[in-house]
Amino acid sequence: MCMAVSFAFIICVAPVHVFYVTIPNWPMSLHDQYDVFGSLLLLRYANHAINFFLYSLTGAHFRCELDQYDVLGSLLLLRYANHAVNFFLYSLTGAHFRSELVALFRRSSRQTMANDTALMSTASSVLEDVVTSNDSNTGGFVIDVSANIWRYGWPPLCMPGLVGNTLVLLVLRRDGLVRTSANVYLSALAVGDSLVLMVASVTMYPGRAWGWWFDRTSRLVCHDTWPVHCTLVNASSWFIVAFTVERCVVVRSPLRRLSTPRNAGLCCGSLLVLAFVKNIDLFFIQDLVVDTDSGDVICTATLRYRDYVNNYRPMINFVTCGVIPTVIVIVCNWAIIRTLRRDLVQSNARESIVRHTTVMCLAVSFAFIVCVAPAHVFYVNIPNWPMSLHV
Repeated sequence: MCMAVSFAFIICVAPVHVFYVTIPNWPMSLHDQYDVFGSLLLLRYANHAINFFLYSLTGAHFRCELDQYDVLGSLLLLRYANHAVNFFLYSLTGAHFRSELVALFRRSSRQTMANDTALMSTASSVLEDVVTSNDSNTGGFVIDVSANIWRYGWPPLCMPGLVGNTLVLLVLRRDGLVRTSANVYLSALAVGDSLVLMVASVTMYPGRAWGWWFDRTSRLVCHDTWPVHCTLVNASSWFIVAFTVERCVVVRSPLRRLSTPRNAGLCCGSLLVLAFVKNIDLFFIQDLVVDTDSGDVICTATLRYRDYVNNYRPMINFVTCGVIPTVIVIVCNWAIIRTLRRDLVQSNARESIVRHTTVMCLAVSFAFIVCVAPAHVFYVNIPNWPMSLHV
């Protein structure tokens, strides 16, 4: 389980960091590829939605508990179609909500058909505009593409993630890991991922999909929104790192006594506090200002702190939330895999659960790196973007 989490971390995070770092070397025309940025952000947030599926695929003992909810078949469908969410909810809630779920499925089907028709119409219109327009229209084209990516990509990503994280908590309450450190980390990760998805649904999705930004509604909201958002994102990422380190400690017997629920709780609490301290500066440097290019009121750094936000803070994020977590995860996963291969011949019930949990951790942590790292790399180079893209 731990291996699954760590692999997912690498897959989801690394590409974003790479893109952030390499932006200065792009031709200027590629700076307008706003749809690439939107896709990378979705990949970054996908990391918070897929851990439950990784647990289900890699943890045999986790699947045994999951089968009690009779949803495993529905979970397999969630990876292929958004409609599977309706079947998933149907099997989860039972006959009491049957009529409502059936109605929701039919309504969702009709809406999807309408969306597909609208998307085809939009694609045809955009293609015609590309053929007939000059270079000055390129910015509008890519922004429309980015908006469509978020408009149709976020809901099927967010909903299964929220439902999956809820099921993780339900399964852990019935699992044999209730009094172990693994349960503490898995629970903290599920709660953190759920909060990230919910907050991003308010702070990111309306703005990138529909052009309505929640942080522009008032100065108080502008000051408070992004510190909370960044704290949750950073803490959730470091929960994966802590879980990976804990699995590394567990599989190496001399240090196993350090892996206790109390220590795990203290670790998660400390990481949350540190993430808040790291992002507390956003309370003071963000404010509503008028964009000189568009004339719109946006929530961004004031002129006094603009240099810090554009040149120094991205590098701080890149190191603390990209490089350091990635290195720790890779080193710990290497140690875990080496130990598991060496001890593979030894088998008993307790060790089997430990190995299953460790595999889950590896998968999720690698997915974390792949989904999250690219966003940080891309973020480092935002100062080189045109000012209009800073919003």
